[in-house]
Amino acid sequence: MAYRRIMLAVDGSASSKRATLEATRIAALAQASVLAVHVVDLKSLLASGEAYAQTLKGNKAGHIILAEARDVLRSAGIASEEELVETNGTGDDIASCLERCASRCAADLVVMGTHGRRGVNRLMHGSVAARFLTFATRPVLVVRADNDEESM
Repeated sequence: MAYRRIMLAVDGSASSKRATLEATRIAALAQASVLAVHVVDLKSLLASGEAYAQTLKGNKAGHIILAEARDVLRSAGIASEEELVETNGTGDDIASCLERCASRCAADLVVMGTHGRRGVNRLMHGSVAARFLTFATRPVLVVRADNDEESM
């Protein structure tokens, strides 16, 4: 299968930055375009109490993260787009939002980082990548950071 459209999930972490490099490499080899997506999790922002200010802050951070991914992709000559999306309610989560984006853009491949959390840390913080894999309908490349810093 030739990859023509790659969706790259970014969150600004070290594993996300490494996933950006992998997506860039694959896109260059396949002559594919990349859609970089960052999801703002509204329910985690709303829990802080200052909903509007926190949403603005989350969106601003998301745009910065997307700009960083765009710069890497474009410096390699990869055709790319960016999309900032928000979860749409208390029953929604980042993984579900990413799957909707992948379906909407007809991605042939999804590339994402993972923090490699284990044990109690994983129970407390969850794993977007693990949840995404449970219902992914297309190939997924999950990338860990070079070091174990994020797994702590």
